[in-house]
Amino acid sequence: MAEVTSLAVGAAPMDAYTNFLLAQLFNHPNNNAQEKVQEAINPRTADDGKITGILSFREEKTGRAVGLPTYDVVIFCDEKRLFPLEGNTNWVFDSVLEDTQKTETLTYCKKSFMYAQRFERHADSIQICPWFLQYIKSKKYHTNEDLTSYRARLAVAGIDKLITKAIYKPIDLMSLWDKCMLHEMMHTKSGMKKNDVGGTSGYGWKNCKKLSTGPKWYDNADSYAILGNALYWNSKGSEINSDGKFTIPPLTAKRRNWLGSGAGRGLDAIKLDATKQLI
Repeated sequence: MAEVTSLAVGAAPMDAYTNFLLAQLFNHPNNNAQEKVQEAINPRTADDGKITGILSFREEKTGRAVGLPTYDVVIFCDEKRLFPLEGNTNWVFDSVLEDTQKTETLTYCKKSFMYAQRFERHADSIQICPWFLQYIKSKKYHTNEDLTSYRARLAVAGIDKLITKAIYKPIDLMSLWDKCMLHEMMHTKSGMKKNDVGGTSGYGWKNCKKLSTGPKWYDNADSYAILGNALYWNSKGSEINSDGKFTIPPLTAKRRNWLGSGAGRGLDAIKLDATKQLI
């Protein structure tokens, strides 16, 4: 998604569909959305040596996390590294990052899919909540063919306690794993420290459109994630309209069961409005 976004926004000139998405999500051209998106996506090195842009994460690294550059990110799939500090109930020790975190960190995965944390002295982190990882691995995915009926089934499928009661737009539900990861990367230092503007009211196509004309149009992580998602599906031949609905269905084949996420992976559930730092 990030690479597709970089190519689309970096084109000279940008095509009509990219301009349309930037107008919807960032009030372009009234705001300089093209520059802000490129700033968050494309790797660049400042005069002081600071590297930004989430495409700087392209190279996979192994070994000790402590030695990584501060602009990098460490992705965790479980929380086994977190230990309570003896005699201090306010903090836990991260044995991988060799740093302390607030004890409330241990509660985030009770109401999140993933969450990101920024650190000044070392690489940032993205925690994939173990229950979400297991859910994704076992989820039966469907095509866009039955999107309407899928919405109706959300309340009783899989992770029903964390499924929203609000009606999200189709673009909010497609390729959820990838969209979540892109969203979390936007929270990192390399992603220019984007926030969840207004908390959960910054999630989803409808809310992002509302934020596009506000003073923090450039600062909402989910706006960038939805842009990446929409451009990704456009690269596969599908487009959305101003209501966040697909004008060309992403998938037209009969239902199949898929594992994982990414290209061709259809739909997944979305969170409650009350959940914290989900995507």
